[in-house]
Amino acid sequence: METLNDICSLVRKEDVTLFVGSGCSIPVAPPASALSKKFYEELNDSMREGVDENNLQETSSRLMLQEGDSLKRDEIIKMSFSGLTPQAFHNNMALIPHIHTIITTNYDTLIEDAFCCGGIQVFRKDSECCCFQERQTHLYKIHGDVNELGSIVLSTEDYRRTIKSPSQPILWNHVLSEFTKHHVVFVGYSLSDGNILNLIEYVKDMFGSEAKGMYMVAPTISEVQKKKLSSLGIKPVISDAEKFSASVLQSLKDHYAEDLHCLNCSEETAAKFALLNNLSISLKRKVSEVNINGYSALKGSPNVQLHMTTKPIELFTKGFSVSDFTDVEFGSGPMVKIPSEDLQHLETRVNGLRFDWDEMKQDLYIGPVEKSVQMRLSVPSRGILEEWTMSSYGARDGVLMKWECPVLSLKVVIRINENGTGITGDFNMTVKDRYENNDLAIRIFTAICAYLECADAELSLNKGKLQKYTPTHDKIRIVKLWLEYASILKSIELAYGEKFKYYEPYDKDRMEAASIVLAYLRKEVRLVNSKRILSFDCTYSPDYDYPVGSTYAVVGKRTLEKGIEVGGICFPIFHETMMFNGRILENTRLDEKTMHFRMENKDGVERYVYSDVVDE
Repeated sequence: METLNDICSLVRKEDVTLFVGSGCSIPVAPPASALSKKFYEELNDSMREGVDENNLQETSSRLMLQEGDSLKRDEIIKMSFSGLTPQAFHNNMALIPHIHTIITTNYDTLIEDAFCCGGIQVFRKDSECCCFQERQTHLYKIHGDVNELGSIVLSTEDYRRTIKSPSQPILWNHVLSEFTKHHVVFVGYSLSDGNILNLIEYVKDMFGSEAKGMYMVAPTISEVQKKKLSSLGIKPVISDAEKFSASVLQSLKDHYAEDLHCLNCSEETAAKFALLNNLSISLKRKVSEVNINGYSALKGSPNVQLHMTTKPIELFTKGFSVSDFTDVEFGSGPMVKIPSEDLQHLETRVNGLRFDWDEMKQDLYIGPVEKSVQMRLSVPSRGILEEWTMSSYGARDGVLMKWECPVLSLKVVIRINENGTGITGDFNMTVKDRYENNDLAIRIFTAICAYLECADAELSLNKGKLQKYTPTHDKIRIVKLWLEYASILKSIELAYGEKFKYYEPYDKDRMEAASIVLAYLRKEVRLVNSKRILSFDCTYSPDYDYPVGSTYAVVGKRTLEKGIEVGGICFPIFHETMMFNGRILENTRLDEKTMHFRMENKDGVERYVYSDVVDE
């Protein structure tokens, strides 16, 4: 119903005050007619004359007249409303912090009993209004309370006095102000209840256009009653109390993140609502919006649900293939991306609260179920026995296994052949951009080298042995370079007496930088295999002959302005001297002082010496 949706929308904006009648306490509390009959049964024959046994105000007034006081009446009320248990309506209301004010004409304590650990402040008289606490739900009991029998409003005279000349004017002013501050929703009232209709007429006469909109929630409303409500400016809503409260509660859950994001409700109210649903949330505020930054369950694990409707996607009809899965930044394992344009509907709920909304553009990532696999590498000839735990992900055509460690990521894909007669495998290893454990890197690269090189190497997953992998020479060479590089870094640390702040993976430039630093620290000559040919111009002595084929010592010098950095440490290496034995391949005289030479490295080795002195 449209008007019920309107009320839900107003509650989401914290703009509803609830007016609760006796219909919300059925079936546990006696209705007015049942209470009236109990009073009627206590009357003697003379007092029953002309009294309708179903008219609560009349039977109450006659009983008090007969007894001369209210003691008998109060005793019946006390017995009728003791030991009651909150029902679904009351329990639902205790879960809705968006409604800050509840006004009731009921004598029972069902509403306040439903609120866990307090959380609600009850007002029965003026003196209690002095202790008004802003952050709680407020319950005004305008007809009294079973625990304060002296405050009970029951007779016709009591009703008239409550409206025209209330005995608790401060409390009554609080109640009347709600009609101008919020929309008022009446629930649990009979449309034949003249007292409530009189109150509404009084409010309309008193406030006129200043009064905000009003709604009446009832299980049935006749056409005549609708006209009466319309004349009072009240919109009818056909629903019983339990269904009404359940609808409001569900609407708050359905629009939880949207209301928070669009500032429909306060952060405090949103946080309270999450707590009532066993969630603690952290929020991130921007200028004109608030987003959920994280959550955790107060006890146990959160119940996370995903509901989606997609356009026809071939993946879902065929099943997922190993090749469909790719790594993503936030995923611990491989995932398949379903883009937002392929999703007709997607919602995520945590403990029933929706954490997204329909206008929110989202991509969906799906990952396979993860299982643990023990990988064991044994190379007896090298004294190597290593064990690692891999994550295994199954798909329709094979298995994807991953091993993540502080140094590298290892990915093994085993595919089943289309005819089902065998399997094929791919092996991919990626060293991380930075890592902090170089000793572990040396161990890993040593083990991998041994596996690639040694005939007695065995690799097994769980208890099953894998067939020996035959690598290419290039793969063996690159792993050996990784191992050599990691070993050089270790030697630098030993020579320098300090560990690096971090380590970076092997590449040609980093290997050269590490080799230079190690030679500098050890004061050694760095040897580099080389077959390069040098071409240069230089001055010469005209009296000296430089025949082709003759050999000379070649010395070159270079200044390094910034030193050399490895692993976050800058070493003061500013001078490089290069030497090799060169054979003349060409000697062309350019003028009387300059000659052009082309020379090759005779023994294939270049020698380098490094110094922290700029010029020697």
